[in-house]
Amino acid sequence: MNALVWWQGSSEAPSNEDDTFNYSAPKLRELLTKGKLLSLSVDDIEEMCRCTHATKDHLIKMTTATLGRPDIKTLSREERLPLFASRLMAQRNKKGQDIRQILFDILYTGKPENIWERIYSASMTDELWIPHYGINSIAEVVGWAQPETTPPRNGRTNKSLRALGYPIRISF
Repeated sequence: MNALVWWQGSSEAPSNEDDTFNYSAPKLRELLTKGKLLSLSVDDIEEMCRCTHATKDHLIKMTTATLGRPDIKTLSREERLPLFASRLMAQRNKKGQDIRQILFDILYTGKPENIWERIYSASMTDELWIPHYGINSIAEVVGWAQPETTPPRNGRTNKSLRALGYPIRISF
C-alpha cells in the first residue's frame, strides 16, 4: 500500500507508464485489429515491437550477430528494433505461418476463453513457435490487443502481481 500511495503522489509516471497507457496500448490495439493484422508491414511490426516491453527487453539481450550485424559489437535498443522486426517478419513456424498469422490465430481463431491455450501453444510447441518471440511478448501484445478478453501480461506484470499477493506461476 505504501508503494501505491507513493505512486499516486508522484508528479509524473516514474517508469513511462503514461506512454504505455496513452500511446503504446492504443497503438497495439489499432495494429492488431482483425481487419489490419494480416496486412501489417515490417514498419508496423517494428512499431508493435517498440510498444511491447517484453519484446524490447528481449531484443536488447540478443547478440548483434543474431540480429544480422556480426560486424558490430553493440547496438542501442532503437538500432536493434528495425533489425529485429525484419528478422521477426521473415521467420516462419513449421506450419509456414509468419508472425502476423500466428497472432491472428491467437486473437481471432477459437473461443475467447481459450485464448490462453493459443498463447501457450504459439510459444511452447515446436509446430507454432518462432525463435525469439516467446510467451511474455505474445501474452503482452495479445493482452493490449484484447484487454477485455485477457489482461496484458509479461514478466514484469507477473512479478507485480506476485508482489501484491497473487499466486502467479508460469510453467514451462
